[in-house]
Amino acid sequence: MSIFNISDNIEVKNKGFIDKDEILKYISEEDIFELIFGFKPVEYDRVISPFREDTRPGCWFHIGFSGKLLFCDYNSQLIDNGQKAIHIDCFSAVQHYYKLESLYDSLKFIKRHLIDGKNLPTIERKIIERAVRKETLIFLDVRPFINPDKIFWQKFQITSQNLIDDKVFAVHRFKVTSTKNGDWICNPRDVCYAYTEFKDSKKKIYRPYQKGKHRFITNCTSNDIGGLHNIDYSCSQLIVTKSYKDYRVLVNQGKNAIWFQNEVTIPSIEILIPILSHFKEVIIFFDNDDTGVRESLIISEIINSHIPNLARPLYLSIRYLAENITDPSDLIYKKGEIILNQFLNENI
Repeated sequence: MSIFNISDNIEVKNKGFIDKDEILKYISEEDIFELIFGFKPVEYDRVISPFREDTRPGCWFHIGFSGKLLFCDYNSQLIDNGQKAIHIDCFSAVQHYYKLESLYDSLKFIKRHLIDGKNLPTIERKIIERAVRKETLIFLDVRPFINPDKIFWQKFQITSQNLIDDKVFAVHRFKVTSTKNGDWICNPRDVCYAYTEFKDSKKKIYRPYQKGKHRFITNCTSNDIGGLHNIDYSCSQLIVTKSYKDYRVLVNQGKNAIWFQNEVTIPSIEILIPILSHFKEVIIFFDNDDTGVRESLIISEIINSHIPNLARPLYLSIRYLAENITDPSDLIYKKGEIILNQFLNENI
């Protein structure tokens, strides 16, 4: 039973026809899902399914290709039109949860409990708003982790639970809208991942085996910093690196870290300094190639111009370049955890 203890014994005063569009003039999809979950969904937060016996948060919400907010459960036991209902919208969710006979009964139920008697103003429908906004949007069709994912991430000693904790999803296909070349849909042939921890539905697509263009696809800006969900402000030291892989490798070795979108972009000082000012030392740990060395020096100087002697650059020995080892994830993959920790203990 929902925490709202809702009863359906309410007189219907308006027997006129209603549809999804009419409902969404007054309330949001998040409002409707709250009838079931007791909270408004946040995209890609892991949750427990209320539709079956479930104790481990393994389900999530996401905005589908149509712009609708969907609840996703790959272990779903719900059936719609003779098929397993893995992705359901808020209206179907209410129908299933409250065991209503039809979708129209679900619409009436929602109207009674969220709209009738409340004198609500009309709102911009999110399904339309998401479709017409001019900024670039990324929509995902995600999938469970499978063996090829394990093979890829295991090289860096990154587990599926690490990925779940960091809101990293395996991607079946994705759609990018409002680009310079219009909208397009990609069905990756190899493994593909999405980093989704950022605010305002920002995402970063990572295609490890893609060469050249479109290896990374993102609508993030330089101000979207990774790892903030896991930052420990009680530590005296913080490491700044330039990718999710390096960040997670360092965190798994007990280090306190965040990551930038890449080496050549730096968040605005107004955003960055309030974060860094909590620490006694900030280490800029970028690649050991020319770009990484140069940019780690530049960023350290910028930070130190605001808080003197706070930041210092760090990179692996230049000799590793001959073995194509440029960063912590390369080092743990090609040389092992012992060598990585030896370097960290000597330099951090």
